[in-house]
Amino acid sequence: MIRFMKYKILYLVVSSAVIVPGLISLLLFGLRPSIDFTGGTVLGLKPTPGIKADQSQANLKQATFSASISNTQLTGYADAIKPLLEKNKTFYESVKAENSQITIRMKETDEVKKNELIKLISKDVVLVAESRFETLGPVLGRELLSKTIIGVVLASLLIAIYIIYQFKDRLFGICALLATVHDSLVILGTFSLLGHFFWNRGRYAFCNGCSYGSVFFCSRHNCCL
Repeated sequence: MIRFMKYKILYLVVSSAVIVPGLISLLLFGLRPSIDFTGGTVLGLKPTPGIKADQSQANLKQATFSASISNTQLTGYADAIKPLLEKNKTFYESVKAENSQITIRMKETDEVKKNELIKLISKDVVLVAESRFETLGPVLGRELLSKTIIGVVLASLLIAIYIIYQFKDRLFGICALLATVHDSLVILGTFSLLGHFFWNRGRYAFCNGCSYGSVFFCSRHNCCL
């Protein structure tokens, strides 16, 4: 039988190596919530390669649906837009090629800024037509955030109560709560670091999905919107 506890010093070192930098990052940088929680804008663009730039937006939209664009081309356009947004100091969360269009998720943007962005992309990457423009307000964001926090607290309490009842010992319940706090600190600290150093790449975000172990956070590739 393997005696796992004989490696407890190793576990403590590994745990500290993850939690301590994470706590420092939380104190210095905080968290970078996604637009689901803070409010933001979703902009959909339809590339129109081969279309003349002097056409009106109405004609562009009509031409877009008849244009045939491969997924490879679409992904290439999306990848080319990312450095353009960074150069223009546009704070974005993700740029994805999906459903025959390019979807940009970014901080809340008004009509003027949106039109400037479309012109910039049309000039430097490929001529595009707007296919979607939606704004998610911060009120909805606060509601989702409060529900997430309540869900985590209730889940932790129910687990502790069940363990105390099952083993007839409060110590087991306290240990379960401490383990939950430990796991939460690992997740929060890790994504605070990722959010600070890699946020502009649109990889990570604050959300309310996936699984219990990552109820606060997930990769934007697979969940949220």
